[in-house]
Amino acid sequence: MPDSGRELDWAVAVLRVPAGPLVLATSTEGRGWLPPGLYLPTEVTVPWRWLSAIPKRVRESVVPVENSADPARVLTEFDLGRSRGRGGSISALVSSTEIPTTLRTVLGHDVLIQDRIAAERSAVDLTSRGPGLVDRLALAGSTESQQRALAVAGPDVQALCLELARNADVLVSAAVPEDTDQIAAYRRLRQWILDELSAGRPVLASWWRQLRDADDMLAAALRSHRIDVSDMPVGARVDLPDGNVSRSMVFERRVGELLSLLAVGESGEQTLRDMCYAYGQIVEHPLFQEAVGTDTQRAGSISAAPINYGPPRPYGPGPSDSLVTGAPDGQV
Repeated sequence: MPDSGRELDWAVAVLRVPAGPLVLATSTEGRGWLPPGLYLPTEVTVPWRWLSAIPKRVRESVVPVENSADPARVLTEFDLGRSRGRGGSISALVSSTEIPTTLRTVLGHDVLIQDRIAAERSAVDLTSRGPGLVDRLALAGSTESQQRALAVAGPDVQALCLELARNADVLVSAAVPEDTDQIAAYRRLRQWILDELSAGRPVLASWWRQLRDADDMLAAALRSHRIDVSDMPVGARVDLPDGNVSRSMVFERRVGELLSLLAVGESGEQTLRDMCYAYGQIVEHPLFQEAVGTDTQRAGSISAAPINYGPPRPYGPGPSDSLVTGAPDGQV
């Protein structure tokens, strides 16, 4: 597991479907966010990738539990909705968190369940592309995001990467309220870095460190807002408190991620693919699309219009300290 994914909790389920086993995975951040540098087998998918193809009532039970403390709940809700409440398609479920009694009861005794599973080094190297392994964009990206990554090559890659970062910053800053000093300072730091990159000037190493520190503090704040859903009825629509706050933090983190991906210097094909995925995590979220007005969408040269995922593939084989204190080192 890449370091950027170690602060999250994860769940993986194996489903029995007519075409063979299907592996579902999700994390506790956003809509099953996957970290850069993680390559998974093509048999793996994320439930959020399928929401546009399942009944509305299923979406209503799954969407509210994004950013909750229980990733296994997301997979169970998705499976129950997909099978119209009959269940029975999950044959195994593992989670890094405790799987509550409510889920165990719904799943039944025939499901192999293991919880509190710690991350261990895999016998297969999942940190680089290999036979049968794909990156997060191929696994969970929309058709538009994947096409965007293929649209440019050579020197145009760097320009598109910067454009994605700047446009995401504009959209999130317009759609998400700047309701804390920490967020305001985080945005100022991002703006300073973007201005330097746009002018073709090198960014001070200390600025990148401050960006990482700010993101770490935002991640800690996000963890503190995750809600325990273990006592809430499975299959029912759940309206979680602080849902919008957590979602806003996720959007801010994805903008920070886009900038961090630029820190490597000259951007290549894989950097662009990772940035297209992170950008999609913002603009393809249905609630973000509702929050962004038409004028804001036009502020950037990349459209944030509703995303068409296309037909899914068949089943088968809050901190106490400021995020940024003062101006970055070297900023006058």
